[in-house]
Parts: sequence; C-alpha cells; structure tokens
Amino acid sequence: MDERDAVEALEYLGLTSYEAKVFIALQKLDTGSARDISRIADVPRSQVYGAAENLEERGLVEVHQSSPIRYRPTDLDTAQTYLQSRFEAHQSDAFRYLERVKRERDDAADQQEEIWTVKGTEQIESRVRGLASNAESNLLYACGANELTAETSEVLNDCASEGIEVTFVSRDADFDAFQPQVRTVRFPERLRPARKQSGRALTVDNHRLLLSVLGNERIPGLPVETAIWSDETAFAAVLSELIQSWFTTHLDMEDTRSATN
Repeated sequence: MDERDAVEALEYLGLTSYEAKVFIALQKLDTGSARDISRIADVPRSQVYGAAENLEERGLVEVHQSSPIRYRPTDLDTAQTYLQSRFEAHQSDAFRYLERVKRERDDAADQQEEIWTVKGTEQIESRVRGLASNAESNLLYACGANELTAETSEVLNDCASEGIEVTFVSRDADFDAFQPQVRTVRFPERLRPARKQSGRALTVDNHRLLLSVLGNERIPGLPVETAIWSDETAFAAVLSELIQSWFTTHLDMEDTRSATN
C-alpha cells in the first residue's frame, strides 16, 4: 500500500481527503505547524487549519496554542479505535435503515398482487419455460403449433418424467414430440374463437399462471404476442382454477393416444 491507498482507506473510514492527508503528514512530522504540514502534504496551507480543527474535534490531533500553532497526532491505537467505532456506527445506522426500507417494501408487497407483463414471443417462451421448470405437482399448457418449441417440449417431458402431472392441449401441434407420460388433448374445432387473437395459457401448481394474446401484425404473418403472468398470488390461484375448470368442462380430457387405441 502506498500513500494514495492509505488516503483512500482513511476516506472509507470517514475522513475527508484533506483530513487524511494532514493526519498522514503529522505521522511523518510528529509535530508541526500548518506551514510544515502543507510542505509535505498535498494540502493548501489555508485548508490545513480547517482539516486540523476537524481532526482535533474527533480526538485525532492535539493542538499546542503557540505562535505559530503547532499540531501533534494522537497515538495510533487511539486513532484506530476511534475510526473503527465510527465506521461500525455508520455501518449499523446504514443497515438499520436498509432493514426498515426492506420491511416497508415487504409490507407493500403483501398488500399488492404482482401481475407482470411480458412482450414478444421469445421472451414469453422463456417465461413459459421458467414457470414450467419449477412445477412440483401439476402443469397445464395450451398453445398452437406456432407457440410450441422443441425447448418447451423438452421441459414438459422432463417434468412428466419426474412424476409431475403434465397436460398439453392444442389444436394443431405435433403431439409426437411428447413422451407417453404427458397427457395430450386435442382442442376441438367447434371451440375455435371468433377472433384469431388467442395465444397460449399455462397454469402451474394452481398458483402460477401465464396468459397471452396475439395483437396486430407489425410484420405480415407475425402477430405481436403479449402476455401477463403471476406467481404465488391470489390472482394466479383463482384464475388458474377457472382455466382448469373450463378445460375440464369443455374438452374431452382423455389422452389422444388412449383415444386412438
């Protein structure tokens, strides 16, 4: 460590740059006037007086009322104890404040349902995989062929392999992409929505949810997809239950592979 590093370290402990330089200079001099200190420290003489007075108030410097006034540093053990206690006090104050802010944030979060929006097919696809990969008991995913990727199929297959109840619903997707453990259900033509804006739906463990819609096409043939998702909220739990109830009521939830046997 050189003198510059020592100055920076003392600044971290609460001294100003001038105070740190004056204190270091006094260690070299043992005792000296403002002129003496200014000569060996990078501190204007006019600034030495103020810095030395501040150090005196902190008990780091002793002042001899002579002409000229002379300064002497306190012993290093005393200085170290003071600076350490000052640093610890500031640290405690800062973290007490941070704890209070965090409690206020947590209290606010308890009072507010978190519903997030994500835009763009790639970003939505990534969110689907993230929610699905955290499934613990059950998962229902409904989408079209354009919304089913090999990566998502792999996540659903992995979930089913781990004993999670996985149901995949689609009108036109390739069901052969799934292992036998995944229940696949054909969405009937009679339930095709009048407006072609339906995107995808995902429910996980009855408390994670994602729903998307297809908006206007910025590029011909590529509608913009926008989704909302929520995790561990009452909103997600209630809407998940409604979605699963709708699928159970309106669709034949028999596995397509069983139906063909």
